[in-house]
Amino acid sequence: MSFTLSHQAREIIAHEYLIKNDLAFECKTKHNSSFRDVSNGINVLFEDGLTNEQVIEAILYHDVANLIQNSFWSADAKMALLYSLAPEKMSFYKEDFRILVKPKVNQMVKFNAKSNRLELIQDIFIKLGINIKATRALPIQQTMDELVMNAQINAPKNSRLTYGRDSVLIAEMDEKLIAITVIDYYGTMDIKKFLKRIEGCLKLGRAEVINYGQGGAGLGGSIIYNHCDTIMLGCLGLRKTRVTSVIPYNIKEDKYDSIQKSICIIN
Repeated sequence: MSFTLSHQAREIIAHEYLIKNDLAFECKTKHNSSFRDVSNGINVLFEDGLTNEQVIEAILYHDVANLIQNSFWSADAKMALLYSLAPEKMSFYKEDFRILVKPKVNQMVKFNAKSNRLELIQDIFIKLGINIKATRALPIQQTMDELVMNAQINAPKNSRLTYGRDSVLIAEMDEKLIAITVIDYYGTMDIKKFLKRIEGCLKLGRAEVINYGQGGAGLGGSIIYNHCDTIMLGCLGLRKTRVTSVIPYNIKEDKYDSIQKSICIIN
């Protein structure tokens, strides 16, 4: 299975959005392109064939906030979502903002630091109609577990608040994708540090990371990144953090190797 798109094909998709002359949106299809200033809008690098590590490096070291590639979640759908956010990025942080266009299942539950994580996840799986014990459910279960744990443990650890508002777990599912979102009301995520820890795991390997005592958030982040097609991150300092992972559903394990990953930072 290949999701490769030629430069010409990427240009055609990007052109559909750029001809609208929206000053809040900019898209480039070459890695060495420079972006104009879109002020509070969104710029997108629409690439192809980048490795998981190269995607992280582009975000960390090349002034790219949103890098998308064609994959199980199509590049066109990602572009449309980012374009819709460009005029009002704060919509991303709303509890009712949805990632998938027509989810057949859309569930939201609230939780706090004292909530039983296993029971919470089991409840969501029941509502999604997925057997939590199925092998293909493992990426979804592990992603939910890491995202909820981050909101229960890591987010309040760096906050002045004794406790914040209840966090929110949102699960959307269509025919081939599941979007898992956790919103917390601490706003303490350092996105660059989070990505650098994932980068460290990619370069060292998980076993070495554990051996060097550098697990924790880095290892958890690498689990989330390993399973995702796209990860979307945003943090409003000391107010709110949103992390969304879009995961292909019901595909064979070996198909994960064909995923072309995307990262979007909505700040």
